[in-house]
Amino acid sequence: MVAIQQAVEILQQCRDQLELCTQTPLNIESYREELIHECHIAIDLWNELKSSEKRVLELESNTKITKGLSNKMEYSKAANELLVVKKKSKELSSQINKEINTSSIMVKNTKRVKIELDRLDDTLRIAQLELQLQSSESSTTTGNMTPSLQAELEAVPAQLLREQLITQNKVINQALEEVRYTLHREKEDHRELVADIQFEIKTIRDNLDAMANGTYPPAMEFEARQIDRRRNQTNNINNQRGTIQNEIDVLKARIFEDGKVQDATISILQHEQLVLEQRLADVIQYNTTSMHDIETTLFNLHNEQSNITVVLQQFAIRVAKEQEEEKVLAELERARLAELEYEKSIDEKEYFAALWIQLRWKAYCKRKAMKQKSNKKSKKGANGGSKK
Repeated sequence: MVAIQQAVEILQQCRDQLELCTQTPLNIESYREELIHECHIAIDLWNELKSSEKRVLELESNTKITKGLSNKMEYSKAANELLVVKKKSKELSSQINKEINTSSIMVKNTKRVKIELDRLDDTLRIAQLELQLQSSESSTTTGNMTPSLQAELEAVPAQLLREQLITQNKVINQALEEVRYTLHREKEDHRELVADIQFEIKTIRDNLDAMANGTYPPAMEFEARQIDRRRNQTNNINNQRGTIQNEIDVLKARIFEDGKVQDATISILQHEQLVLEQRLADVIQYNTTSMHDIETTLFNLHNEQSNITVVLQQFAIRVAKEQEEEKVLAELERARLAELEYEKSIDEKEYFAALWIQLRWKAYCKRKAMKQKSNKKSKKGANGGSKK
């Protein structure tokens, strides 16, 4: 009974620790890389996270370099980019964790843990019931145990069960230590992140105060650059104005020369226009004559076409009549052939009927002759007997 009680206590401890593991939020940071590469989960997101982490290291070194410089614009830009990249890395990490937690392997593992919990609950319930029965009956032999507890003891020996439970307890304790270590590390990371955010808030507040006072270095540098840009633009505009004026004078001279050329060109074009108008009148006259000839030819062709149409219609009527005559002749020929066939069949019937009659008559005559011959023989035999 003491062994059963110890086994029940060990099972209860295992069950409590296993349930504690299921209730504790799962931290897969330690085994995330192995899970990703072995189970092929979110590989693209993992590669993107690695590149983002490399970028974070580069930006952190850049912020450390630009922090001591007089130009705070570069430091502010690098710090803002660092915050954005860290936020992106955190989002990628949470997304990867979500992909792993929702993968089929983790879901099956969770279901397996639940099944193990149910099995431990059943075993504990049976063991506690048997322990109560043993305490009430004060029996320590296995012969007085119920079949359920006897089956449990026969299935798993107590010593082996104790060793298995001790091993599981070690594994659970190791997992708990890893969880504590991960929690401590996350607290340190969170503390560093809070310090960085507070430093960024202080920097931004100082920058806002400097902007309100008009002593913000990037703003002052920007204003100085704007003044230099305006001065340079004014000088460029003045230089361009002189250049444009010179170009205008040159263009006016070209326009005057082009005007002379244009007048000469207009006179030449007017002469060519008169020549083309005369050619156009000649072409129109020629086309008018040609159109009259073409219309006459078309009229003659229409008349010829109408005559051909009449001839074709007459030919079609003639062909139709000939086809009708051929049909009538074909009908008459078929009727004649049918009549000949009928007469031939009648002649054949008469021939075969006469032949049949002749054959029957010959057979009749033959039978009659044979009958007469047999009668004569019988008469001769009768006459010979009487003579004797």
